[in-house]
Amino acid sequence: MNTLFEFKDQGRWSYICYPALEEAGVFHGFVTRPRGGGEEQVERAVKAFSLDPHILMNQEHGDSVHLVERGERPTAGDGLILLEKNVAGIIKTADCLPVIIYALSVPAVAIVHAGWRGTALGIAGKAAMMLIKALGVSPKETSALIGPGIGPCCYNVQEDVARVFREQGLDKPVIQERHGSLFLDLKAANTRMLRNEGVNEIHDVDLCTSCRQDLFYSARRDKGRGRQINFAVVQA
Repeated sequence: MNTLFEFKDQGRWSYICYPALEEAGVFHGFVTRPRGGGEEQVERAVKAFSLDPHILMNQEHGDSVHLVERGERPTAGDGLILLEKNVAGIIKTADCLPVIIYALSVPAVAIVHAGWRGTALGIAGKAAMMLIKALGVSPKETSALIGPGIGPCCYNVQEDVARVFREQGLDKPVIQERHGSLFLDLKAANTRMLRNEGVNEIHDVDLCTSCRQDLFYSARRDKGRGRQINFAVVQA
């Protein structure tokens, strides 16, 4: 794991956070699967982390990003710009990437769910652009955290998926070829898109959900059984 991040314990769960963002007043975490096994327990995790009120959308694997400023409570989409304080944004993942975007100088944060479809649609870059516009800050003031997701070590894809990224000019290192098979690097693709929006620093947790069965659910490995939550909330 990237040494800039910290593991912390909360009940049956551990979560990974970035201390500088926590010190700036944004409670956030990439949560592990619960110790002791069992299926996903979103409601219990929400209670354990005191994440009420919260927004947990029906994720669509698209690029819909919603602004939460004055009581908005979207029910479907894959990204949230949290300007309203004390409202937690939650996304569920099990191979897709959770991405948090922020500016330390302003108490606001974006959190997005970026699978291959959302990544191909540029959801992380779109969220960064919306956050920058909403805050009125320079892109150079923004940073991003890329949480645990399936890595290029494990993410074998077919030519149709690879073609989507190649048509956008994203070949190596986003698409990797090994032993006659194709592998997708979601982290590299999202990093490229965030850089294109001027995001200054991008920190990758550097943990693969498929490799680390001890810590995470993996949609591919576990056949869709179980999701972990990822959250962010701007504290008053």
